Order: sequence, then C-alpha cells, then structure tokens
Amino acid sequence: MEEKEQEQEPKKKLKLPLWLIRVVLILVAVLVIVITFILWRILATYDHFEVRSSRARTDSEQTQYMDFNGNLLAYSRDGIFYTDYEGNLIWNESYEMNQPKVEQCQNYLLVYDKNGTQLRILSKMGSEGSISTTLPISAADVAANGTIAVLMQENAVAYLHIYDVDGNMLASGEVHMNKGGYPMDLAISSDATRMMVTMLDLTTGVVQSTINFYDFDAAGDGQTNNLMGTYTYGNMVIPEVDYVADDRALAIGDGELIVFGSGDKPKPEAEIYLKEEIKSTFHDDRYIGVITAAEGSGEEGEHALTVYNLRGKALFTKSFSEDYNNCYFMDKGESVITDGQVLSIYNRYGIRKFYSDFGEGIYQLIPWEGNRNYVLIRKDSIERIRITKE
Repeated sequence: MEEKEQEQEPKKKLKLPLWLIRVVLILVAVLVIVITFILWRILATYDHFEVRSSRARTDSEQTQYMDFNGNLLAYSRDGIFYTDYEGNLIWNESYEMNQPKVEQCQNYLLVYDKNGTQLRILSKMGSEGSISTTLPISAADVAANGTIAVLMQENAVAYLHIYDVDGNMLASGEVHMNKGGYPMDLAISSDATRMMVTMLDLTTGVVQSTINFYDFDAAGDGQTNNLMGTYTYGNMVIPEVDYVADDRALAIGDGELIVFGSGDKPKPEAEIYLKEEIKSTFHDDRYIGVITAAEGSGEEGEHALTVYNLRGKALFTKSFSEDYNNCYFMDKGESVITDGQVLSIYNRYGIRKFYSDFGEGIYQLIPWEGNRNYVLIRKDSIERIRITKE
C-alpha cells in the first residue's frame, strides 16, 4: 500500500508593512545625503575669495593677532588689545616689552617679555595680575586657573618659579647648569599640578637632552624635589615642550617627536622618528605638523608637510614647492602655509582646501563663522573674507 505523499503547504513570504518600507527608504536616502555632504566638505577646493567687510588697521606692522574666546586679540611691544571682530574695544592693557610672547590656556592668557622681566596675566575680563622678576625670563607658561610657571637664568644657574594668579610664589627651584644642563623650555599642565622642563646637557661631552617631569599634587609629595621622572635622549636637541589635549606632554626634538601620557608617572606613548631634515614644526592641542625636505625630490625648494595625531599616526603627507615663512594650525586641524603673499590651507585629510596669491603682504588668517569664512589680517587692513571657487 503506497504511502500517500503529504502535501506541503507553500511557505508564506514575509511581507513588510508599507510604512516600514517607507521609513527604511527615507533613512537610506538621508544617509546617502549625509555621506555626500561630508565627502563634499572634505573634498571641496577653492581658489578665490570675496571680501565681505574691511576696516583699516591703526596699529604697527609688528602687531600680532590671534583669536581668543571668539574675539580678536592684538599684541605688540606697547600693549595688548582685545576687540570684537567689528573693531569695538573690549579691554586693553599697556606695557613696554621688547619681545612679547603670548601663551594661552582656556580662559587665561600670559604675556611675558622674553629676556625681559615683565609678565601680565589676563582673561577675557581683562587684567588679572602682573609680576616683575629680578632676572631675565627665558620661558613661561600658564595653566587654566591662571597659575604660571617661569624659567629665569643668571650666569650658570636657572631658576624655576611658580606663581598663582595674584602673583604669590607657590614653588621654586634651581638648576645648576654645570650639573643638570642648560634649561631650554618649560610647560605647565592645564590643572597646574605638573610641569616639564627640557634641558640641553653637555656634561658628558656629547650632545644630549634631558626632560624632567615634576608633580606638585599628592603624587609628587613623597618624591625628592617633586621629581616624577627623567628621560634622556642622546644626540638630540629638544628645544620645545608643551602640554596638549588631555594634559599629554609633547616634546619636539630635532630628530624625534615624543608624546608622553598624562599619568602620575609620565611614559612615552608615541615616538615619531624623522629621517629627513626638519625645516619647521608647529602644533596645536591635537595635531603636530612637520615640514621637511621632500624625500627623494633632489630639487631646490621642494618641501613635504606631514601632519600627525597624538598617537603618532601620520594622517597625511603632502609635497609642495612654494616658499614659506610661516606655518600654523587653525581650528579643526586646518594647516596654513604662507610666505606672506601666497597662502595654502590643508584640511586634516590632506586636501588642499584653498590656494591663492593675494598679491600683497598678509600677516594672519583666522577662522571666522562657518567652514569658508575667515578673518584676513593684511598690512593695512583687516578683512572678513569668504573663500569661493570663482
């Protein structure tokens, strides 16, 4: 007797509700639009500009400019001025400095006279304090609460002083150059609990650099002179140190860049070895820019710009042939390369976002509102510009 074949019921097809299909299609369309917009922002390039407004400069050619908390800061040997971008004065501070240098940490500014004896502590509200030293200042830095660290030198002795915003000395120390080396730079962390000092050490008969880390919080109380760590690098000069994002410590040498962690006992987190001769370095809180000779170019005037993140990863390398006398970062990791007439902007992906020959002396480019608007400091004027394709 033959078994009857069981009839199989046809499988039911899964049917999505019409409303759900519409939602998915809308989400896909939105995602495509967002990705297209992001790619357009990254890949867009410009070579013209429109002047939206202009006003005459009334200061000297030596005046330097920078953005500070959304307004324009101008400083020179005679004083410092803080205005909005329309030119309306917010505050000003007079002084006499032969070589004014500015350091910033969040809402505080430090202006000091390199090789002089004057320091001014300022905020967006105006003057917060002033200090006069008895010895020439080699370097100084400011923390987010207005605490400042000062390096001074006299003959074969270097002095390290830390002051609060009111000018009270919080800590001090000495470095004897015949024992510890020649101090070149210092930096203080944003919370004012840590300090680093780089020294050129010739005591062994060969060139080497030493970086000392100090801690003025609980972690450093049990250490001799609050010293938390020392690193020595042979056959290298390290003239510049700084605290960057998350209070990592950055050391810039003539053949290597070192990023230290922010723990109680700092350790190198990234070391970037540079084979080509370094022509320029610049950095902000999150990126490090290095200009070297273009590898293998063999041509006069060929340069290579490489930008690294704080993990030591090279984000891009771009060759360029233009001469330059200034290089710096703006907001969003944009790099500016200029010779005072021709100017290029590279975004953080290595795309040359803007290139133009302005035809006359330009001093500074400062980001303004949006992605394509900038404030251009010229020899005789301050202009708001918008970069365009034509």
